[in-house]
Amino acid sequence: MANPIKQFEIQPLINFPVGNFDLSYTNSALWMTIAVVVSAISVIVALPYYIVIGDTINLSILLFAGPAAMIGGFIARHLAMAISPMRLKIVLSSWIIFSGFVYLFAR
Repeated sequence: MANPIKQFEIQPLINFPVGNFDLSYTNSALWMTIAVVVSAISVIVALPYYIVIGDTINLSILLFAGPAAMIGGFIARHLAMAISPMRLKIVLSSWIIFSGFVYLFAR
């Protein structure tokens, strides 16, 4: 019987060693790329509908949200690789709680 965990192994598709770092493009990164592309396509396809309706989209938010999401993903990847899973959970849960309080009390 095959090992069911085998399907979750991360395998490099494109090797890219840079100094002491391994920046290889893996099967996991491929699936994340596919998810981002599908999400971006669905947003781009829906965009003309909301532009035609009128003032339903704040264009300044639209122009900053895409690049901010890419930068955030880049930073999150390096953060996730740099610290332990427990500390990552603590950092992210603290950020969620902090941003929730800011949202509640900033009004």
